[in-house]
Amino acid sequence: MTGVQTCALPISYNGGGFNVLGTRTSNQQFVKCVFANNLAVSGGAAGIIGTTTGLVVDFSQCEFLGNQVLNPGSSYGGALYMSMSTLNATNCVFSGNYAHMGAGIYTLGASKTLILKNCTLAYNRGSNNTGIYFSVVPTTNAITNCIAWANDLTDIYSGLTVTYSDVEGTYAGTGNLATDPLFTSDATGIWVGTWTSGYSYNPSNCTTLLTDTAGGWVAGELAGNYINIDTTNERLHYYIISNTATTITVLGQATSAALGDSYRIFNYQIQNSSPVKAAGTDSSMPSNDIADRTRTSTYDMGAYEAYRIHYVNTALGTGSDDGSSWANAYRTYEAAGSFRSPLSRALVAASSGDEIWVAQGTYYPTSGTDRFVYIELKNGVKVYGGFSGIESSLSQRNIRSYPTILSGNIGDKAIRTDNSQQIVIAPTGASARLDGFIITDADGWSDGSGIFLSENANCSIANCIITNNSSTGNSGGGVYSMNNASKFINCVITGNSTALYGGGFYFNYTLAGEFAIDFENCVIAGNYVTDNPSSRGGGISTYVN
Repeated sequence: MTGVQTCALPISYNGGGFNVLGTRTSNQQFVKCVFANNLAVSGGAAGIIGTTTGLVVDFSQCEFLGNQVLNPGSSYGGALYMSMSTLNATNCVFSGNYAHMGAGIYTLGASKTLILKNCTLAYNRGSNNTGIYFSVVPTTNAITNCIAWANDLTDIYSGLTVTYSDVEGTYAGTGNLATDPLFTSDATGIWVGTWTSGYSYNPSNCTTLLTDTAGGWVAGELAGNYINIDTTNERLHYYIISNTATTITVLGQATSAALGDSYRIFNYQIQNSSPVKAAGTDSSMPSNDIADRTRTSTYDMGAYEAYRIHYVNTALGTGSDDGSSWANAYRTYEAAGSFRSPLSRALVAASSGDEIWVAQGTYYPTSGTDRFVYIELKNGVKVYGGFSGIESSLSQRNIRSYPTILSGNIGDKAIRTDNSQQIVIAPTGASARLDGFIITDADGWSDGSGIFLSENANCSIANCIITNNSSTGNSGGGVYSMNNASKFINCVITGNSTALYGGGFYFNYTLAGEFAIDFENCVIAGNYVTDNPSSRGGGISTYVN
């Protein structure tokens, strides 16, 4: 995303973030931009668009957060102010903006066009008609597949053509809903907490560092989410750029955050059970969502397509084998090539934000004999084991009663020398979750026989047993972690071995910067190194260069 904010610049009278004016016909495009915490006195805190009917401005996959027009009695367009022009917004989010009228969008005059497709407008604040407001109905207007929810007063002023949209308080139009869209972070948010120190503002790049020493996050896992830095003021919405285990960096001047203030981290993704799922129309709508996830027929309402659950169960003998349900779970290995597992097939099909549910049983990287085939995690995808194969919610699984095993014993079950070299690999930059598995029986010369975590693969490994894996020629029999900040929760690492360093776990830090592996409620015991004078660290070995 590209960030646009005023930073230390003077407050503008109109158009705090940008000002697109003129009398010529032109087309301006903004793609994947964040307009955050801009200020204006009269109108268009994020931007103002006018003054000719030949001017067309397109916004695609953009986010408008916490922009404010300061004049309390006569302020217009907390995010966007449009006059005598054409505004197209596709896959955009308008959140926490403030103005007297039209905190999200305000339009002035009749000779204009307003087109919104798959946009989400939520928690915008003001004293009068705060979602979308106009002085005169735009000559051409269409709002389709949108969500307007939890804005002050009127979400969308009456008179527009609104279809296949979810509008709080009802809105006449084909396919419209008036029901809670069930955002994934409704109520409490995806994370709530309290600041344990004050802010640290960097005017050189207009970012603010915020600290909660009790955070315990995986590095990078919060990036792209939103945060209300003080839950007593819904205007204070910011965009999270990055995070460490205890700090969050936001775009903009978040100097209202104070020691002891409560915060809420959230997003506008929708739950899998949301009523807006598959309630939109796919006619002339964008094929991807704001996060570049492919929209599937029938389209969801709002900027985000709902995450999907992919099901895996090799015990099935029937079904379409497409992962769409437990009855049709992925059950077969590939018939050619690498003969990859049904779990690998699910990972190929999954997109960031999706989940994969794997039923009890033993799964191998391949049904063939190629020792160099492994299961590759995917960025943003959460993989869960421990299911019987009938559950409808994650809380119903039982990892003890229904063990799910990822085994490297692909060849002759009586010997180890033909086993998989590695079982699970997280490639560079893939921040994924692996939860509820037994990873066992890898054997070979490769680093990280059980699990190999590549550079910046900041993963969460939870409720896993990593056991009986051997790296006979390198390091990290159980786990090899390279230049990342992964987190291990409720894991047991035992009975693994290596010829060199870290029978159970090996950390290899060779890049500049700080990397911190976090163990929470884990047991690392009974691991060993072979009888080699150069060997180090039966349980854990660390190399920092």
